[in-house]
Amino acid sequence: MDTPQDTSAAGPAGASRGAGPGRPTIKDVAAAAGVSTATVSRVLSGTSPVSPDLVARVTRVIDELGYSPNGLTRGVFKGRSNSIGVLVGDLRNHFYVELVRGAEEVATSADGSVLLADTSRNPSAERRLLSLMDEQRVRGLITTTGHDNDDLTRQMASRGAQCVLLTRAPAAAHPRMHSVHLDDRAAGALCARHLYGLGRRRIAVVTSTRRLTTQRLRLAGVAAERDATGPPAGPISVHTCETQEPGVVAEAVAELLTAREGGPPDAVICTSGRLTREVFGSLRAAGARIPDDIAFVSFDDFPWASLIDPPLTVVDQHPHRMGVLATRLILAEDRDEPEEIVIEPTLIVRRSCGGA
Repeated sequence: MDTPQDTSAAGPAGASRGAGPGRPTIKDVAAAAGVSTATVSRVLSGTSPVSPDLVARVTRVIDELGYSPNGLTRGVFKGRSNSIGVLVGDLRNHFYVELVRGAEEVATSADGSVLLADTSRNPSAERRLLSLMDEQRVRGLITTTGHDNDDLTRQMASRGAQCVLLTRAPAAAHPRMHSVHLDDRAAGALCARHLYGLGRRRIAVVTSTRRLTTQRLRLAGVAAERDATGPPAGPISVHTCETQEPGVVAEAVAELLTAREGGPPDAVICTSGRLTREVFGSLRAAGARIPDDIAFVSFDDFPWASLIDPPLTVVDQHPHRMGVLATRLILAEDRDEPEEIVIEPTLIVRRSCGGA
């Protein structure tokens, strides 16, 4: 699928209007005219009284610099701010940090800003923060949250905000929303294929919850690869950790290590990046040698994934790229129809599975 491209037209000689360091910004206009960026915005939108002298001065500078309002600035004309709301579940998760970095890079280069909110995976907090962003009239919304408050995101989209669902595919309930997400089924299959290729036969999967579509799809990918491999691939055991509490994770790991059918696993796939450290630590605490006894693969390339012993094999979901693409979708106002962008997973092979 094609990814959004910068469609800004080239300006007159010496003033590029496309993405890049030569494109004049609203700050450049304000500095050259000797006014604030807020004054420039009022002149552009015509929604607030500005003296004729200031209008003439700002307009002259706009013409001289070849300034052209971008997608975010045009949002002001529609009664929306030049901010993009980003709603994440837990900023302690490196995935979300990288996602926000990508979104902020694009928004800042387009004279905009990011309004960031962390829900701590609390539906009530999420609802309050969504309402706040709606009140702030954000230009667009990037949300990584679940389905609890879909009515509010639909409401924002119906009022003209460009909304992007991140980490989940679009559904009939979201006819007006864009989507940027990983091919989760392919990611699960990628993990299993790598393990079977190394001679592992009994895979255990540790997941955060089967209520999330992302987790179900990853599990389905593992199962599909097992079926494609056929004998001697053994049964797949699935173990759920609803929280990251060490005791809960340790109990799930103890359960998978004492599996009766086909014997204990010789490989573990952790389909939730936020459980990686706890699952890995519990396996080591239980005496499992990685990768000698159990190969281990997880999701998200955390900064420490390459530093521990053994370094972890992980699926890179490319969160920075997700943030970039989601923000570009919000800026691309010429897109009349919602767009779905599917990110292909990348397996970063290290020594936690052996054979590397």
